[in-house]
Amino acid sequence: MTCSGGGEILELRFADGDEQFTPLMIRREPSSRGEYLHGCGDPRGHLPAWNWRNGFQTRITEETQAMVMNIDGLGEDSQKRAIAVRDRVARMLEKYCNAEVETALLMPSEPFFRFSG
Repeated sequence: MTCSGGGEILELRFADGDEQFTPLMIRREPSSRGEYLHGCGDPRGHLPAWNWRNGFQTRITEETQAMVMNIDGLGEDSQKRAIAVRDRVARMLEKYCNAEVETALLMPSEPFFRFSG
């Protein structure tokens, strides 16, 4: 998902069922009420499954200035493993892409992150 940064808030919440997903070159798909989603300055939000597919809302183009990379963790030690992967990817983006990186961990007890940019 792309975000503009600059104090924008990344949010983790449940879908209300009105959100729409637009796969690349295909019709829109509705969310299901109660699905967990995250959003960044976009009231439509983004379901995790929408990031795993090639979608119009989460595409990265030559004009993209900022993006959010979602890393999920499931099972035993999932938080520890997700943080390790997040930090490894962040280091690679800095090293190979000269990217400015901010990292966060969103979870039900901490569902928001405000970008500093």
